Amino acid sequence: MKKIIYLFVATTLLISYSADGSTADLDPIIGIWQLESQTEDGIEITTECERNTALEFFEDGNHTSEIFYLDGVDCLSYTDTSTWENLSGSTYRLDNVAEDEATLIFSENNTVFSFIKTEIISGDTYDFTLTFRKL
Repeated sequence: MKKIIYLFVATTLLISYSADGSTADLDPIIGIWQLESQTEDGIEITTECERNTALEFFEDGNHTSEIFYLDGVDCLSYTDTSTWENLSGSTYRLDNVAEDEATLIFSENNTVFSFIKTEIISGDTYDFTLTFRKL
């Protein structure tokens, strides 16, 4: 009997997710994204440790990140939560980043997004590109 109830609940949730069964009205950022690469001025700098970094964007405007990084020889991580907002088109605001806005470049049928972050350090300009793939 419990299996039937669970099946009913699961089916109801899937059907109610979208009235016509599609996800066309959802923002393309919603879902889980894993870091695929990061480049500095076009040169790949991603470590295997950092490739474990994942972002999850929820329909309610919340966002969680699990960021992986190398600390000497150890692969460590930390988790962060924040909110996100689609300002227009592919321009988003993420509350936990220093810049107010980021323009995401979606590709491969919205299964990949990239963004470029420019930093000036000691008078030199560096372009960092981060690319994430939807899981």
